[in-house]
Amino acid sequence: MANICINEQVSSDAVQRPCLDDVLAQVKAAMHHVCGQAGLAADSRLSHAVDYHFAASGRLVRARLCIDAGLKCALPTQDIVALAQVVEYLHNASLVHDDIQDGDTERRGRASLWQAFDTNVALCTGDFLLSAAYVALASYSRPQQLPALMAVVHRLTAQAIQGQIEDLDYVRRPHHSLTAYLATTQRKSGALLYLPFELCFTAAGLTAALPLAKQACMDFAVGYQIYDDLQDALQDCPADGSAAALNILSVLQVNLIDPTPLAAATQQALDLCQQHLCAAHAAAEQLPAGTGELLIKLCADLQHKCHRMSA
Repeated sequence: MANICINEQVSSDAVQRPCLDDVLAQVKAAMHHVCGQAGLAADSRLSHAVDYHFAASGRLVRARLCIDAGLKCALPTQDIVALAQVVEYLHNASLVHDDIQDGDTERRGRASLWQAFDTNVALCTGDFLLSAAYVALASYSRPQQLPALMAVVHRLTAQAIQGQIEDLDYVRRPHHSLTAYLATTQRKSGALLYLPFELCFTAAGLTAALPLAKQACMDFAVGYQIYDDLQDALQDCPADGSAAALNILSVLQVNLIDPTPLAAATQQALDLCQQHLCAAHAAAEQLPAGTGELLIKLCADLQHKCHRMSA
């Protein structure tokens, strides 16, 4: 793997700026404040549902990408906190809704929200998190940029929703089109992964770098989805070989009853995963001010996991 080359294009006071973890702590505090601003009774089911969901917050990958890019673009800390909240609220809303639609009973090592409460409470909680994203965006300090930023949020959220619809449609109309699989994955998973970069680059006036950032994020999203598909399929193969959801192995027309084609298709999927991760790495290396550095590290981590899976 190539060495990470950081392009020093940040302001001269960059060394005095807060570190990523410090800003992440501010993001978490701000998200708690935004939820509190809604005036919900502390003992309401919605309050309990929001608290339950965020008690297991995950790795906050999208917030970290946003903070890292924002710091390297020398954005004001207040604005980085606002944008990082937006991407986390939208991502978490999508998780809550996705678990309902997919019937997933666990999230982050415990009962998913709709299982811990019920479907209606979970659905309304996801809607609440979508609303919270726009409240967070309202704290952005440069109001003249808000129309452009809101348009970015709306466009990429729409892409993610369209990807989710296409994913759900697979259950009714299974297909084996790799082209369709890649397009659906890029919309469903890639759109909200790319959102931190488009928000930060738009705010910093680095719109010329958006095509590269989009390419890097879409390729990483495909690589991640393929790896996730392989984990799900190899741990949970249906006895009759049918596919319950869009999955790279079903797309590659695998007969899951016969271990020989399964092994061959798994290797083919791993090769495809590595190709997309290498492409993501190459595009991320070219992003300005070292803003692709964290994405490169994510690529390296996933490539290592793929290598262990193929060993």
